[in-house]
Amino acid sequence: MGWKCWGNTGVRVTASGAKSFVFESKLNRTNIRRTIGDVRSWTIEAARAEANRLRVELDGGNDPREL
Repeated sequence: MGWKCWGNTGVRVTASGAKSFVFESKLNRTNIRRTIGDVRSWTIEAARAEANRLRVELDGGNDPREL
């Protein structure tokens, strides 16, 4: 199991080897993560665009885990 992050976008690898793009940021001093999608279904560019959209939601006061 592992995690690699570039800015607010990263890849999480589970023990079974599944890889997913994730969004990571802070909300009320707590780290939060939201899965964007499987790396086979998303390009890095699309995952970064989605992470930026989630960051904008977070900046607007919305919890991206509840969207």
